[in-house]
Amino acid sequence: MQWDPSERAVLHLDMDAFFASVEMRDDPELRGRAIAVGGGGRRGVIATANYEARRFGVHSAQPTAQALQRCPHLLVLPPRGDVYREVSRQVMAILEDFSPSIEVVSVDEAYIDVTGSQRLLGTPEEIAVEIRRRVQERVGLPCSVGGGISKSVAKICSAKAKPAGILVVEPARTREFLAPLPISVIHGVGPVAAKKLTDMGVTTVGELAELPPQTARRLLGSGAPALQELARGIDRRTLGEQAKDHSIGMERTFENDIGDPDLLRSLTVQMADTVAHRVRTRGFAAASLSVKMRAPDGRTITRTSSFRSPTASSEEIRERALIALERAREQIRWVRLLGVRAEHLVPAGGIAIQDSLDGASASWGKVDAAMDAARAKFGRAALSRGSALRADTDSTSVQRTQRTDPDH
Repeated sequence: MQWDPSERAVLHLDMDAFFASVEMRDDPELRGRAIAVGGGGRRGVIATANYEARRFGVHSAQPTAQALQRCPHLLVLPPRGDVYREVSRQVMAILEDFSPSIEVVSVDEAYIDVTGSQRLLGTPEEIAVEIRRRVQERVGLPCSVGGGISKSVAKICSAKAKPAGILVVEPARTREFLAPLPISVIHGVGPVAAKKLTDMGVTTVGELAELPPQTARRLLGSGAPALQELARGIDRRTLGEQAKDHSIGMERTFENDIGDPDLLRSLTVQMADTVAHRVRTRGFAAASLSVKMRAPDGRTITRTSSFRSPTASSEEIRERALIALERAREQIRWVRLLGVRAEHLVPAGGIAIQDSLDGASASWGKVDAAMDAARAKFGRAALSRGSALRADTDSTSVQRTQRTDPDH
């Protein structure tokens, strides 16, 4: 492998079916059986499944009842959070032997910048091989390691290397490697964006990279330049600058399915308000807004809308969220899960706020500032929009989820 030690080298470690692998390690009799870790009962959801179970169509974020229909002999184990966290700590400690520059993304994945480690420890591929060996030897678990010139390339490589594999792409081969891959591998290209691109005949990463900038912006909005850079292998994020900084959102899973349109609108307004507040307090503005909805049968759809210019205004985010909600309800009438997410974030300091002719934007900006100040002083529950009051007082039990782990 030819790698100039002066060029950036990033590795991405991803534990294979982490929770399930821990269970099989601790109970060897489980090996060879189809198992999953998750919740039981009417509202249970699969957290992860081993590869034997995946052959039957079992996957993470799937209702347990549906998983059992696809794989009747599936063994569903309750999660052991404390055990997984301790094993994760052991894995991350191993990475410290290779570089001081580590970004832990979740309990089962992390980035390691090994640019400065090459002269002492070898090429990025050699380092990846040694990391995988030590994790297997010391912790007794399989992992996959991807590597490249950036975080995004390294993560794509680790996904391609699964299970228990290694794939490191040299800087000079980055565009050649990415070009034939489907556009879905690019972080930020969701189902809606993928459909727009596919309808235009753009199905591969290479085609996205070569798309004329004007066409890309028309299809993808203000986030188009960043997505095209990722398609070319360019990712300027440093370790510690996590992907979550590119979107801020929240989700709610309901104990009882909701079909009342007024209640859904109230919940959406409440969540949009919270998301807008988080966007402002973290110093961002959003270029687009998405609403996610899941039906009782597990069908999930996402509707995204782009702003004319990036915004952190609660009023604008609320309005777009309600529009996206109505579009989503054309396909799903009863709702198990509802989510609101501000996406394609940019630093707010570089955004010029364009007031409307009647001064409405300026007025709403003052309202936002006043509400933010009140929340800072009295707590986030101190103020709520009148249109969200029903959601505040409704007795429906909800469970909040800030992040849904991918199916590793």
